[in-house]
Parts: sequence; C-alpha cells; structure tokens
Amino acid sequence: MSFLELSLKLKGFPLAKAENELKRIQSLTETEFRKWHLNKRWEIVKYHYGNNDFYKSKIGNKLPENWEDIPVIVKGDYQNSDKNLISDSVQKKDLYTGYTSGSSGHPFSYAKDKFAHAMTWALIKNRYNDFGLTLNSRQARFYGIPFERIDYMKEKFKDFLSNRLRFPVFDLSDDMLEIFLKRFESSEFDYIYGYTNSIVLFARFIIRKNCP
Repeated sequence: MSFLELSLKLKGFPLAKAENELKRIQSLTETEFRKWHLNKRWEIVKYHYGNNDFYKSKIGNKLPENWEDIPVIVKGDYQNSDKNLISDSVQKKDLYTGYTSGSSGHPFSYAKDKFAHAMTWALIKNRYNDFGLTLNSRQARFYGIPFERIDYMKEKFKDFLSNRLRFPVFDLSDDMLEIFLKRFESSEFDYIYGYTNSIVLFARFIIRKNCP
C-alpha cells in the first residue's frame, strides 16, 4: 500500500468503497452507463437545488425540465459569491477542502465530501494502472513548494514518503534546468507529474541540448 493510500484511509476517506463503486460503474454496458449518467446528473442538480441557496439563486424559482436550460456555473460564480456554498445537509467536518494554485491568475477554493474525494483518487489509481504505474511509482514532480521552513519541511517529508523528487518551478532558467537534467541523469523516474508549461519548457531545453 502506498503512503497516499494509507494517509487517505487514516483520515477516514473510504477508498475501498470508492474503488468498488468505480469497478461497478466500469462494468456497465454502454447503454447502462448512459442511463446511469443521465440519472446521476439530474440527481445531483435536484439535490443542490433543494439544499444549496447559492445554486438555487443561480437557477431561479423553478428547476428547468430540460437539461439544456440549466444555467452553466463557472468558476467566477463561486469566487464572487457572498452566499454559503456548502449545502445545508452537509457537515463541514465531513468535507475535504482544497484550493488551486492560481497559476491562471485566479485561485479557487473548493470543498467536497470524503466519498467524492475518495472517488477522485480511485479513478487516478485506475488510470495509473492503465500505464503500469501505481501511486507509489517513482515520480519527478514539477511543482511549487512553500517557502516557510515548517511547511517546506512538511512537503519534503511527504515527497520522501511518496517516492517522488520535487523540481520547484519558481526558477526555470537554463542554469536551473541544467541542474534538473543532471538529476534526471543520475536518477530513474517512472513518470513526470506537474505543471504542463514547466514540463514543456524542460522538454524543449533537452531538445536544444540534443540529449539522447
């Protein structure tokens, strides 16, 4: 079991239940899946319409009967809302909360229940398996890292436990990319993970260097 899977289980995320549900969904025929998908999307809309004041205010006094008439919710709607975004039936202690880094210039905070978060990781694990990877495969991580010492050390410790080597993306000068390249030459990685623009920049640097 990987460190990530152990961490999720210790924090109360039902990963095994999520993996079983994913297998059940993937076992459906195409016709069964389309029916499941149609029912599920209406189930989600009706739930939030009945339990979330923010969502109800975006739709109006009556829930449309046609899917195409339901208004599209964009990131800015959540960022600029002064309403409670958590549905009334959900306890905050049962939620996983996170945020995006804001690499697009617009950071975004979000929350989801523990089963939804477990489903996310069940799908990631499933997709990794498609390529012969596990959640414990050796990872080259092109990502940021906190500057504060305590948070920095926490991230480095998690990197160690998760079998990954971090390549901070704050400095992507040729001199730093040369250091990255030397690390790749001295280490074996199963895959690369991180910001696409940073990975592409490193790939172009390697091409310019005419590396084998």
